[in-house]
Amino acid sequence: MITWPAAPVLSQFIVNNKPLFTGKRVLELGSGTGLCGIVAALIGAKVILTDSHSVRAKSDLLDLNVRLNGIIIALDDTIEDPDPKSLHICPLTWGRFTGVFFMIPTVDVIIASDCFYDPEDFEDILMTLAYFMTRNPETVFYTTYHVRNSSWNIECALKRWNLICECLHVDYEDDEPECDASQGHRSRSTIIIYKITREQRTD
Repeated sequence: MITWPAAPVLSQFIVNNKPLFTGKRVLELGSGTGLCGIVAALIGAKVILTDSHSVRAKSDLLDLNVRLNGIIIALDDTIEDPDPKSLHICPLTWGRFTGVFFMIPTVDVIIASDCFYDPEDFEDILMTLAYFMTRNPETVFYTTYHVRNSSWNIECALKRWNLICECLHVDYEDDEPECDASQGHRSRSTIIIYKITREQRTD
């Protein structure tokens, strides 16, 4: 029910890199209030917003925010050929292979902000990414996350799902009043995750 701190960072990245998103089929995971997906839609991406089944069942905030930004919510039966003037909203729970997984067409870009906050979800998120990236190996994933614990590491899970990542940008927030100095130097980072191709494989 709130916009997490990493979402504005990803939204600004989208605006600053319009050619990566404009005209592309973009899937957002864990859309929350919808900020990043709405920004992508406003610069001309063909957007599919998703959030977990439980969130979709108890909140219509995402739908409201989309409409308040003048964007039409499309019908599910047009999801195979999305209209750039509208977007789709679907329930999608990470790691749960239900019917919606197979309804979503191949996508060019996947985005998510602050989804890597609970280590118990990391494997499910990467499993979900691996599924979509296997369908289209050219798909890339842009995510921003808020560093909460320096001991958290997704490197082993990335290898398990044949994925690699690269840090694109780090945004420090020590000047923000809500930052607790006792937690050390915290930051929001933008990373890109993409699938290893045969040419990139070294083992």
